[in-house]
Amino acid sequence: MDKSISTSKSHHNLLPIDNDSILPPEQEQGNVEYKLKLINPSPNRLEHLVTQMKWRLEEGDGEAIYEIGVEDNGGLKGLTEDEISSSLQTLHMMADKINASVSITQEKLIESTRNDNNPRKALEVLVKKIPADRQAVEIRISVLGNVEAGKSSLLGVLTQGELDNGKGRARLNLFRHRHEIRSGRTSSINKEILGFDNRGKPIKYCDYQTSEEICQLSSKIIVFIDSGGHRKYLKTTVFSLTATHADYAILVINALSPLDCGTNLLHLSLAIALEVPIMVVINKIDLCDDQMIDRILNNVRTLIASPFCKNKIPITIQNGNDIIAYSNNNNRKNMVPIFLISCVNGDGLELLYDFLHLLEPSMDSFNRDKLIKQNCTFQIDQTFNIPNLGVVASGFLRSGLIEEGSVLKVGPLDDGHFVDVFVTSVQRHKVNRPQIYSMPHSSAVISLGSSAIVYIENVRQCGVILAIKHKEQIYADESASVIIRFIRRPEYIRNGYRLLLQFERAKAIGHVTKFACLSMVIDVGVYHRTFYSILLHRMNVTIDCKFYGTIFTLAGYRKFDDNRQKFQAAITAITDEKNHPRFIIDHHQQQSEQRKQKENIFNDQSYCFELSESKPKPEPLIVVAIDFGTAYTGYAFVFRNDIDQIHYMRKYSSLDGHEGKVPTSLLLDYRRKFHSFGQEAKNFYYNLKSSQCFRYGYFENFKMKLYSNGENQTKIDANLKLKPINQNYEIEAMEIFSMSLEYLCQQAKDEIGQKCGLRLTHDDIVWVITVPAIWSDQSKQFIRLAAERTGLICGEMLRIALEPEVASLYCRKFLSNELRNSKSKIQSTIEPGISYLIIDLGGGTVDITAHQIQQDGFIKELHKSTGGPYGSNEINRKFEKIIEKIFGSKRWQRFRKESPSTYLDLMQAFELRKREAKPDHHTPYNILLTFSFITYFGGSKELTKLFDKNAPNGLSYSPKLGIIRIDMILMNQLFRSVIDPLIDICRQILEEQKSNNIRYMFLTGGFARSAMINQQIKLMFESKLMVVIPSQAHLAVLYGACQYGLDPTLIRSRRVRQTYGIAIMERFDQSIHPHSKRMISAQDQTEWCTDVFDKFVEMNQSIGLFESIKRRYKPIFSTQNSCIFHIYSTTNMMARFVTDQGVQKCGALYLELDTIQFPNGVNPAIQQLLQREIEITAKDLQTGYDVRSNIDFISNLNK
Repeated sequence: MDKSISTSKSHHNLLPIDNDSILPPEQEQGNVEYKLKLINPSPNRLEHLVTQMKWRLEEGDGEAIYEIGVEDNGGLKGLTEDEISSSLQTLHMMADKINASVSITQEKLIESTRNDNNPRKALEVLVKKIPADRQAVEIRISVLGNVEAGKSSLLGVLTQGELDNGKGRARLNLFRHRHEIRSGRTSSINKEILGFDNRGKPIKYCDYQTSEEICQLSSKIIVFIDSGGHRKYLKTTVFSLTATHADYAILVINALSPLDCGTNLLHLSLAIALEVPIMVVINKIDLCDDQMIDRILNNVRTLIASPFCKNKIPITIQNGNDIIAYSNNNNRKNMVPIFLISCVNGDGLELLYDFLHLLEPSMDSFNRDKLIKQNCTFQIDQTFNIPNLGVVASGFLRSGLIEEGSVLKVGPLDDGHFVDVFVTSVQRHKVNRPQIYSMPHSSAVISLGSSAIVYIENVRQCGVILAIKHKEQIYADESASVIIRFIRRPEYIRNGYRLLLQFERAKAIGHVTKFACLSMVIDVGVYHRTFYSILLHRMNVTIDCKFYGTIFTLAGYRKFDDNRQKFQAAITAITDEKNHPRFIIDHHQQQSEQRKQKENIFNDQSYCFELSESKPKPEPLIVVAIDFGTAYTGYAFVFRNDIDQIHYMRKYSSLDGHEGKVPTSLLLDYRRKFHSFGQEAKNFYYNLKSSQCFRYGYFENFKMKLYSNGENQTKIDANLKLKPINQNYEIEAMEIFSMSLEYLCQQAKDEIGQKCGLRLTHDDIVWVITVPAIWSDQSKQFIRLAAERTGLICGEMLRIALEPEVASLYCRKFLSNELRNSKSKIQSTIEPGISYLIIDLGGGTVDITAHQIQQDGFIKELHKSTGGPYGSNEINRKFEKIIEKIFGSKRWQRFRKESPSTYLDLMQAFELRKREAKPDHHTPYNILLTFSFITYFGGSKELTKLFDKNAPNGLSYSPKLGIIRIDMILMNQLFRSVIDPLIDICRQILEEQKSNNIRYMFLTGGFARSAMINQQIKLMFESKLMVVIPSQAHLAVLYGACQYGLDPTLIRSRRVRQTYGIAIMERFDQSIHPHSKRMISAQDQTEWCTDVFDKFVEMNQSIGLFESIKRRYKPIFSTQNSCIFHIYSTTNMMARFVTDQGVQKCGALYLELDTIQFPNGVNPAIQQLLQREIEITAKDLQTGYDVRSNIDFISNLNK
């Protein structure tokens, strides 16, 4: 409802102001904000204004002054009545989003001028934060129903405020695991919230981006608990009913399926037995005709009125009057409302919103106050760790209060004891609170049988019935007192706790009445709780205890000497996932013997670490290769017992010819969390409405950020940032690459699991990730760190491979057949001694290297890899620059953000024409413009003017046909920008390698299939050597990477891309050493030259796989007890000192010398070993003492 405020003289003070009057200039700090006017802001602008208002309110402790009609310099310009009305409306929109009120405190009349006779005013407006002095009413609803009923889609639509697309898009916002996204089935308990303000308006994620905002603005919060519908997830469903204490349950039924199919009746019977009020939603009615809807509705009504449901009363909600009738009926506990819903067209959703708003809590204020006065009992459902903050326990407050600073106890541990904790902060639905108190929630749990799964709150353990009072057996509809003993471990249970027993073919409910040792007597009862999270710190021990998932970990290990067994027992009890603490209670709830302080088995003497000898690992079963490309990405895998059969990525429908791969595109949701990857991400983003784009972050072509050359001098380190193409915020590049690799790894593991039926561990898979050979060492290490960060790849099972090298393996193994079938006069096999060029043509970069087949069949690198940013995307980029110049940079960038689908249509059309391009093509290449493109830029007449004025020669627009024409000269020019430097590099390598008689040139990569590229290369070089383009050129890297993973020794010799060495000191020689490097030893007055760059290996030097470079050094002083070797690298061949231009520190090696004895005149020998991922080893040859160090290229070691 729109708000308006009167601006008449009778309500506010009117002060006449002359035009020369001004206020003091606006200050960045403080709670006063100047605004000239606020008229129809865009969604992005509105979001910025809201953030600005939050800042001013924080500066003013909840109050802010807005001067409307005032410039930033303080000048009073004033506004007309229409402008004032529109500005106030915007101000109210801003205030509503942060739960603030708006009131006019003063109006200022601006005297009219000669040029403007309209009266103008300036306003002073007070914005005041509405205090949240009470907790919102919370109602918990468990969502039940069979698989494919559309439960998650329904919740996605209700909470997100966006309709489903008929393919399950709405449910993606609820899924917690990737396998849920892939299968479309919920397997875990998911919670989502829906808020209502005081007027009954739903508060959804489409309007507010975080749950914190929703909670702050809501007077009532609906918490939906979504669980699995499949029968194999039944224990999760039961757990959701017993542990979450739902006030109500929604049974979602698929209108297309029989009522008794799957778990519908089972879930319904559970809710009936647990006495949870039920409502029924018949979903997917958009797929049914009226006759089908009537049939399923009659079946549901008949079932509800049957004895199976205890003869409840069905009521079909068809309008608002039905909702009011239900709310006013005192017998509504026996009534079951029925809704007819479509998540695709929105039928019935407004009625469901209205119904949810009118739902009432299940406990009155008297019982609620009584519950608050009881002792504190907080039930832990989930625990996790926040870096630099501490342990968070998430769960439900069953009774009492929790305040910041209070001391509670957590347990029970395996021995039944509790441990002190300190409450640092308290949150309710992620909103900080000084204190929280228990909220009303109905619940129920069960009992009976010989052995059963016992569900008590969040306890889930097998129990055995020891005795049944006055009976030998219990039959259906009978009640009795029974004694049950837990089998595994003690649990924290109190009298009155409700429980549920699940037997093989039956169930029973009850509550705890008394205890006998480790047994409990069960009867009937009820209890209440709600969802909170509290931050904990361990007390009264000398170590910090942190939670992670449901497992405790220790921040530091101390010596324990005499208490070793006690220490191990305590650690086992805390870290055992099956035995993690489940409750936090206050001091008054434990028996006197439990109040005694536990023996402190730790001491503060020193830290110690225990290392156990690792068992030899079996050879991995599978090799998975990931070709992470700039434009397209894919994976392949091979089983070690069938190395000739390469399995490529699942076949995805590809309209652009990249079979077995997906676009390298990543989409983040409004929380900056992973949404989707590949074609799914690309389609989702480019089909968004312009008003929705700002909620997502879209990344593409981001791999090029890791390429650094003369033009792009990006610093590659752990702090590297990436910006979405449609947003202004930045996010860590490491996070983006890690998300992408995690998606690919999980996809590969799932596909492997489906093929072999095995549960794979880290040791079963060797991962190979390919990178361009021209990448820097920093970029290669960056990819390794991103892969390890996924948690799916173990560092020792990961190999980084160079794209041209693995492509060479593919060419060597498979192309002999193609050559044998060729009609050319070359020999039919690639024999030892033959040399060849490999040109890997990708989307972002081109890698070129020269290889030779040795006599033993292995590969030797003849020339270090080189290349540049000459991939296919460079042509797209140059074409877009031309178009951008025609329309202007600002206008074009705005078009990209506001009309992403139209932009994609244009670039895809150019991509198709680019692939059709041939050197002998003589007709123009036509690109059909969409209607939305033409209308966005003002129509055909405007386009004609822009192209006539700004388009280069060879590019024209035809208004009659609505097409852009690119003539062959311009298209050739676009291709020449990548062909010319590529040919120059090939000529240089061939000139340098004349003695090796290079005879073949292999073109691999997706760009190799371009006729324009391969024909131009053939034209230039086919007279000198044989140019071969494999039929599966785009998959050559993947195939070769699989072979490399099976046997990394296939590449026996490589060329070093940089010069590596260390900093040493030499005897000073004034004839060769600069005086600035002279240093005199204070010990013996010896003159030394400092910062000398002693090179281990020089750039382009050939290093064998098992070859080592040895150097011998001596400590300067005999009293030294340690040496630090600083490792440096450079591409400057003339560098003499580590301070020369281009020399940078890339690692360090620390060697203890105090335990090594050096006879006079004998130097310790230091052996340096370099591999592809460079490792340095320093070793004393006399004692065998050695130290290894991997060079760290990412960290800033120059500090």
